[in-house]
Amino acid sequence: MKPKKYNYQGRQMSIADIASETGQPASRIRMRLNRGWSMNDAVSKKKMPPAILGRVGKRRSYWAKKYKE
Repeated sequence: MKPKKYNYQGRQMSIADIASETGQPASRIRMRLNRGWSMNDAVSKKKMPPAILGRVGKRRSYWAKKYKE
């Protein structure tokens, strides 16, 4: 089975080719496309660090400490 080709910067490329060109993992691009992201957003947006998302860990999290009191 041939890999599906996507239009990226005017060229038809597979997700693996796009990942190798952009430096993003293929699994991240595939997941974002499955969630309905556009190709441009799926490739250009970087992964958010856990601290920004509020996932710094249960013990160190501000919210976990506040609600424990």
